Amino acid sequence: MDNGNNNNNNYMQSFSSQAAPSVVYRAITEEMPSWWSAVTANFKKLGDEATVSFMPDNPSVWSFKATVLEEPERIELQCNKAKHSFEGMPDRNAFDEWLGTTLRFEIKAEGSGSKLLLTHIGLTPKLHCYNECKQGWDFFFKRSLKLYLDTGIGEPHRAG
Repeated sequence: MDNGNNNNNNYMQSFSSQAAPSVVYRAITEEMPSWWSAVTANFKKLGDEATVSFMPDNPSVWSFKATVLEEPERIELQCNKAKHSFEGMPDRNAFDEWLGTTLRFEIKAEGSGSKLLLTHIGLTPKLHCYNECKQGWDFFFKRSLKLYLDTGIGEPHRAG
């Protein structure tokens, strides 16, 4: 698996799952509400766009465009709209920090299951939101998505 832009400062995490690569691919492209949060559409073909939201209790919203869909091995979603908000945010200019970043999911067969690597290209420690975003990905990717893949029940954000 590749290391993003060869920049070890990008957020990167991986885990192994009992789920087959095709199941992992579908969970990311079509089943985000089951492990992350509300999403307006699926990623079935290149150019598909969808918005992920944590409303109404948190005004954070991100829109992504599918730039790579290589089933079942690789998915890249580029953030083309961003409004990130969290308590104590020091700078209103930080609201769009995810703009232009890319979520890269790499899926490799491992035994009868899979190994999944997420690289959030552009999510680096220099961003105001890094610690909060790292905590969020650690939960939604490493815990909720893994639970969803292994048990069928994730722990996504639920509005309200």
